Amino acid sequence: MKKLVIAAFAAVLLPTLVSAQGTVSFGSTLANQYFQFENLAKAGGATAQLWWSPDGVAAYTLINSTTTATGAGAGYIAPAVLVVTPSAGGATPFFSVRADSALYVMGLGNIGQTPGFQSAALGNPAAQPPTPAPGLDGWNSPITLVPIPEPSMIALAGLGLASLLIFRRRK
Repeated sequence: MKKLVIAAFAAVLLPTLVSAQGTVSFGSTLANQYFQFENLAKAGGATAQLWWSPDGVAAYTLINSTTTATGAGAGYIAPAVLVVTPSAGGATPFFSVRADSALYVMGLGNIGQTPGFQSAALGNPAAQPPTPAPGLDGWNSPITLVPIPEPSMIALAGLGLASLLIFRRRK
């Protein structure tokens, strides 16, 4: 009897859990959805991240991380359908696309992101008929990765300035 109750409970509960997950297509589905450096060269090999917020006010949470293509498709992301577990199918949450470069030149890294944008209604694979995952149409221009100083570089500059002040006082 216990097995029958558990099986019936699972048969009712599992479809409910599946339908509570929306889907979105994360990738370069539009021609201007790519990453570039300040000199407008495509940012191949950069780490691209998709961040989610239920309402655009709450803190954003990392959903997925991938690497941009190199070579002929440099700076672009191959589209993939992702499950957005915190949001139900049909919901319209907010997303932000962020990227950083592993290339460091003279202690500088590169980082860039889109402002938060609201998505179209999320796909619902459990609906009858299933609704497809929307693309990230709110990401409508290239993301430029700008240089930022590394903390170690700032610390070295501070030590150098402090030593100059100490030696100047001694004279």
